[in-house]
Amino acid sequence: SKNAWRRRFAAVTAAGLNQKGRRFPAEALGVCVHLLNDPDPLVRKSVAWAIREVAIVDATTARQFVSKHARAMHPSVLKQTGR
Repeated sequence: SKNAWRRRFAAVTAAGLNQKGRRFPAEALGVCVHLLNDPDPLVRKSVAWAIREVAIVDATTARQFVSKHARAMHPSVLKQTGR
């Protein structure tokens, strides 16, 4: 979307996919991959949050995702994911 709030909503929703007993890491990362280098800092912050939530339920998948997409990620996302 051209609307930053819609992109942020998508990333926040992706974070929620792995909270409160839910486990949908592939779906969450499928949303995040499109927003890794978003121009809006709030969207990038939400993406990092979603990746951290994936790491809580599936650390290996999150680590592989970050390694695979590190070059495409905005530096702030990479930093916030703990890499």
